Amino acid sequence: MRIFDDSCFEGLLSAKRDRIEKLMVDGVVTFDFVLFEFSVSVLERYGRKGADLVSVLADMPIRVLSSKRFLRAALDTFLELNIDLKYSLFIEAAKKSKRVLVTCRRDLAEQATKLGAEVLLI
Repeated sequence: MRIFDDSCFEGLLSAKRDRIEKLMVDGVVTFDFVLFEFSVSVLERYGRKGADLVSVLADMPIRVLSSKRFLRAALDTFLELNIDLKYSLFIEAAKKSKRVLVTCRRDLAEQATKLGAEVLLI
């Protein structure tokens, strides 16, 4: 199982969809807030038509992480290195759980790699 950041879920609505879906077959780990923010984004963008996608997402076997578990380490990374707190959260979760971080953001991939996380940039 890999950790998917929020850019991957947004990527499901783009040309990167096929590649992301193939990676998700092996299992998805992400933070609870990612699922909620993505659902809100889909419904705002597509209205009732987006409800089907949100329903599929709700039924997917996704392992949900609590941000509280990684918040202290993420805060330290944020304060020491001035890396976005959300990025720091994904980086610390990947490092501590020894999972690959999947992202569509080049800047996050570069920062995570420098900090010792294994990253797959889509």
